[in-house]
Amino acid sequence: MGSRSRRRSPRLSRTLRRLFFSLLMFVAFFALLTRGLTALEHRRLLNTQRIDDRVAYLPDHWLREERGFYHLDDGAMLHEVFPVQKKPGAFRLIVAGESFMMGSPWVVQVMQEGGKGGIPDWLAAELPVRFPSRPFGVINAAVGSESSFRVRRIAAKMAQTKPDLMIVACGNNEGYVPQTRLNEALHQWIVYRLLKKALLPAPSLDERAYFAPQDRDTQKIENAYRVNLRAIVDACRRNGVRLLLATLPIHWDYAGADPRVHGKSADPTADPNIVQARRLIDQGDLSGAERLLLQSAQQGYAAYYLARIAERRGDLEQARRLYRVYVQLAPNNRTRPSYNEFLRQLAREQNLPLADLEAAADRLAGRAISPPGVWMDYCHMSKRGYYLMEQEIMRVLIEQRIVPAAPGEPQPAPTRERLIELTPKLGDNR
Repeated sequence: MGSRSRRRSPRLSRTLRRLFFSLLMFVAFFALLTRGLTALEHRRLLNTQRIDDRVAYLPDHWLREERGFYHLDDGAMLHEVFPVQKKPGAFRLIVAGESFMMGSPWVVQVMQEGGKGGIPDWLAAELPVRFPSRPFGVINAAVGSESSFRVRRIAAKMAQTKPDLMIVACGNNEGYVPQTRLNEALHQWIVYRLLKKALLPAPSLDERAYFAPQDRDTQKIENAYRVNLRAIVDACRRNGVRLLLATLPIHWDYAGADPRVHGKSADPTADPNIVQARRLIDQGDLSGAERLLLQSAQQGYAAYYLARIAERRGDLEQARRLYRVYVQLAPNNRTRPSYNEFLRQLAREQNLPLADLEAAADRLAGRAISPPGVWMDYCHMSKRGYYLMEQEIMRVLIEQRIVPAAPGEPQPAPTRERLIELTPKLGDNR
């Protein structure tokens, strides 16, 4: 018995050694592969990020430090460069959020130079005029088409750069299904991203354009949004960064949703009751249209046309209430009113300053539903619209004394024309 055991031991040892070295070679292969692929991606010779993944995930090393400067180096962001060490007395402000805060369509992804006209640009032009005693650095860290998952990660990392203030507004793209922790962890590995991109075909533009996909599980998504916003508050607190939250203005009466992007529920012609009701509205039979709309299965779009009927009757208060129902049920990449209400609650609860851009836009509308001349599409504004929203943020900055002021500051508000003189590209186009 003992001799058999001794004969088997060398064989077992050899087998274990082979397994160990095989495993070692396996690990070494993937380590080298990971390192090589990462180097290629850093040199922009390889891109492992699927277009859908840009909504929620950040690429590796999107914020890097090199020779005393931070670089924002993500293909979906502006390429911003700013010093690690601020100048004495300088005030650094970081703007985070989605395409609205980036400044689309005037400022877009991968724009190295050029476009001006978003909220960060108006802030960068006005702050030195109002507070001439100190230099300002306004960093645009917003990204088009991202959800609050990415905003959360960007804000947490940017907070570690120790800005004086961070402004965060998001909610227009909350249609993404929350990821599992395992999926998030795997996505950090470049080999996994490469295999995923190679094996999962990209959707054609007919199947899905470049927008955050919408999901039916709205409560799950809203809960995730709340968790993400609270995480942003916590990250700023941990790093001693002051945070200004902002609600998003809502284009209440926009009805140009694309069924390719938002699904068949975004197509009013899919319901015969709505089709017939639209004809009756055009013919002036508002009561008949109302009866049909109340029978529609598409509650969101039924609310939209009921709101239009209320407008035709001159009942603007009822129209506003119905438009709120419409956007809550059929946001089509706009923020839901409930998200803005949560931000107001969060700001009160956490004693944070809040720029209520939704309320500001509604005040500008006066007796209309939407303010004239500010909307470009479902959620982006003209340059004048972004300027008016920046004015609300500036009001909060001054009233809350968020920017340290020297004697005689803040100086009187410059006109919009004066800001355009200082930054001519702010006046291009509209």
